[in-house]
Amino acid sequence: MPEITVVIIHYGDYALTSACLNSVLRSHEAVSIIICDNASNVADQQLLHDHANYYFYGTSLTEKPLKGQIIWHRLGFNAGYAAAANAGIRIAKTIYQSDYILILNNDCTVHPACIKTLRHTYESLPDCGLLGAKVLFSSADGLINSVGGSFNKWTCWQKNIGAREVDAGQYSGLLKPDYVYGACMFISMKCIDTIGLMDVRFLLYQEEHDWCIRALGKGYTNYTTCDALVFHQQGASSGKKIKQQQAPDYILALQYGNLIRLYLKHFPLLTPVAFIRLFMIMAKRIVHRQYRHAFLLMKVIFGYRIHELPAS
Repeated sequence: MPEITVVIIHYGDYALTSACLNSVLRSHEAVSIIICDNASNVADQQLLHDHANYYFYGTSLTEKPLKGQIIWHRLGFNAGYAAAANAGIRIAKTIYQSDYILILNNDCTVHPACIKTLRHTYESLPDCGLLGAKVLFSSADGLINSVGGSFNKWTCWQKNIGAREVDAGQYSGLLKPDYVYGACMFISMKCIDTIGLMDVRFLLYQEEHDWCIRALGKGYTNYTTCDALVFHQQGASSGKKIKQQQAPDYILALQYGNLIRLYLKHFPLLTPVAFIRLFMIMAKRIVHRQYRHAFLLMKVIFGYRIHELPAS
């Protein structure tokens, strides 16, 4: 059997990570598990330790953990989603010689058949780069969060496919989104060796889009299998609210700043399109008297960027 390693990015509420972990442990597929800790506080670490004292803790990874033990890797600071995922991938490659990696937000839980479905689907697609799942909101019965992303580089229009639609089977089987939804990403180590690790400069937001573009550039196709189900408490781990005007400033700055970064990296000649899009959003915020949001957008347009994340 191929070796599958699940990398869970821990940040924020320990109860979210606990629920995510328990769902993985109930999976129909045997997996190794690595928890990459993005600067959780001491109380959270102790609560998670007390909740399940069979975890394997330690920063020394010179010995392979016993079967069933869980690696807890503490980064020591909030390095961002991409850097934490990369750390987990490196450990999985070194310790487990993993064939496949599943990267999960800690505010996600997986259906018991999800991981097995992802593996079977990936193995049936020789050209598969990144593979996503159908992600439903955990707080709303049958409401879709995303089945992948849609993106038009000519208009800078980006959205989650199926977002807030009732799941009535309208998205089924295999889809080919422009990029997979980052809360759940299944990828082979062979693909990672070809396209490289995630770009840590994105910190948070657009990092999965960047990864998918790079996979496409190497001849891969990115898919979503709607037969694999994930349940997502969106924004719980990052502190983002569903309504953007309630989101913390650093979240908004990352969302908009990383859109500019994505264009500069992959579509440099079209970068003015991204700036026009941000100007349009800023004008809309002003009309709606959302002045804080508009002012932040203006700062991003004129070069303001987030280079590090808050510790908690």
